[in-house]
Amino acid sequence: MPVQVIDDGLTLQILEPSHVDALFRLTDMNREHLRQWMPWIDSTITVQDSEDFIRSTISLYANNAGFTAGIFLHGQLCGVIGLHLPNWRVRHVSMGYWLGKDYQGRGIMTKACACLIQYAFENWQMNRIELRIDPRNVRSRDLAHRLGFTQEGILRQVDLIGDVYMNMVVYSLLVSEWLALSEDDTINNR
Repeated sequence: MPVQVIDDGLTLQILEPSHVDALFRLTDMNREHLRQWMPWIDSTITVQDSEDFIRSTISLYANNAGFTAGIFLHGQLCGVIGLHLPNWRVRHVSMGYWLGKDYQGRGIMTKACACLIQYAFENWQMNRIELRIDPRNVRSRDLAHRLGFTQEGILRQVDLIGDVYMNMVVYSLLVSEWLALSEDDTINNR
C-alpha cells in the first residue's frame, strides 16, 4: 500500500522519511489534544523522535509486521493510521489511528478506517481486526460503532498514560461482518 486514493483529495500513504517534518509539526500542534489518549505523546519531543518513529514503521513494513500510513487531505498530513501486531497464523491484526484536532468532524477518519479495513481483509486476508479504545474517548468509540465493530469487553489498567493506569475497551470486526455490511452498502452510508 504505497499510496491508496480514498476519494477526492483524501489519500493514505506509507510514512516515509520525507514526511518527518510534517509529522512532527502535526504532532506538536496537537500535543494537548492527543495527550489524554496517546501514551507516546510526551516522549515525542524532537524531530528526531518522529524520524525514529518513521524508521521503525518502515522496518515493520519491510518485515511484514505491520505498517503505518499518513492520512493526507489535499497533500497535507492530517493524521496517522496503521495495522499493528499481525498474527498471520490466526489472521488477526490490531488497528490504531489519530487525527489532528482541526480535521475532526469531516468524515476523514471514517473513510480512512474503512479503506484500511478493506485492505486488511482483502489484501492481508485477515479474519479479525481489533481496536482498543480509552472508555472516555467517545468520538473513537462512536467511530468503532459506525464501522460495525462489536464491543467485547474492558481490559483493566492495560495502558499507562503519564502515571495513570488506563482501562481500554476492546472492539472487534470479523471479515464476515464486514462483508455483510459491505453487501447492503451500510458502510458507504455512514
